[in-house]
Amino acid sequence: MKLNFPKIVKEFSLTEYAPEVAGVVSVWVNPSMQLLADLSSTFTEYSASRGTEKLDEFFVIVSQLLSQGKPETHFSVDELRDLYEQTKDADPSFWMWFNTRILDLISEHRYGIKKN
Repeated sequence: MKLNFPKIVKEFSLTEYAPEVAGVVSVWVNPSMQLLADLSSTFTEYSASRGTEKLDEFFVIVSQLLSQGKPETHFSVDELRDLYEQTKDADPSFWMWFNTRILDLISEHRYGIKKN
């Protein structure tokens, strides 16, 4: 028997961050180990650069994770860049929360972690 294993997508609401922030984000929670390794290395490079020179590489991978669900929930690289730019001064904790929430969903799925 051949098993065609699908991409598994889970959603979270941006209202989890603040009730005033609307929208739903779909996250591909079972990406390959290689994609996760690439995500980790590009994040490390972006963090170490203390600038935005490696940020686009990071956006490319995050866009892949956020573009597997319903088309209306997809995030392009340009949309991620815009989100980063809009929030970096006005609400800098949002960007870190956003990325952490994505990784939390992946970890919860991979390791069977259940949220209370």
